[in-house]
Amino acid sequence: MLDRPVLETIKDVALPHILKAPNFFDVFFHMIYTMEYEVAQSRLDLAHVVLHPELKGFSWTELHRAKEIIAAGERAAEEALPRIKALIPAFGPSCPLPRR
Repeated sequence: MLDRPVLETIKDVALPHILKAPNFFDVFFHMIYTMEYEVAQSRLDLAHVVLHPELKGFSWTELHRAKEIIAAGERAAEEALPRIKALIPAFGPSCPLPRR
C-alpha cells in the first residue's frame, strides 16, 4: 500500500490538470465557434463593408451581456456609415442619414 505522502504528491500533481481539463460544453462551443469563424472568413471577400466591433473581453456564449455587445456593434456601424453611404447612390452628400 502507498504511504500518505506519495498519495498526496500524486493528488497535488494530477488534480490541477483534471480540474483544468475542458468540459464537454467548452469543447463543443469552441468547435462551433471555429466552424462559424471559418464560414464567416470565407464570405468576407463578398462584402463591400465589413464591421469590426471591439469585442475583446466578450465570449460569444455570454448572452447575458447582449446589451454591451449590441452597443459595440452599433458603435462600429456608426463609424462605418460614411463608407456605407458612399456605396449607396441615394445617400449622396446631399442626403444625410438622421441622427438618433
